[in-house]
Amino acid sequence: MRIPLWMIFLGAIAFCGIGAGLALVVISGKSRHGLVRTDYYEDGLRLDEYKAREAAFDSLGLTLSLRGESGAMIVEGGGSGAGSASVRDRLATLDLLVELRRPDDQTADRDVPMTFAADRPPLWVADAAPLRRGRWTARAIFSRAGVPVMEHSFNHDAP
Repeated sequence: MRIPLWMIFLGAIAFCGIGAGLALVVISGKSRHGLVRTDYYEDGLRLDEYKAREAAFDSLGLTLSLRGESGAMIVEGGGSGAGSASVRDRLATLDLLVELRRPDDQTADRDVPMTFAADRPPLWVADAAPLRRGRWTARAIFSRAGVPVMEHSFNHDAP
């Protein structure tokens, strides 16, 4: 007995669909879910606070860059705000924590507290191991007495 060609075609389509579904399940099970958080609801309620802290930083006219140098991690402020004495004075009164996230490897993630070192240009330093080569997502959180005041996110490509 011979199986009609149209039945083989429909069976192949069904087989491909099942294979694609299984592949999707396996891939999603092995991927890092950076956007999935246990506190998503509470975090969403604080979205306006995050936006206000980002706007506070943006109002300074400051840019941040990250580099490694002789076993130290350095965050340097630049842009038009770096020349303003009032901006530099304000930054000197704040604590800085840099959250470093590696999109492809969450075991490499770390938080680095920085120490204000100089005001022309604004510099913060910390003793830290060099970053692994590749792209990192950095989030600078400026706080006063443990309460976040400003924040800024940027990407860093480690050499």
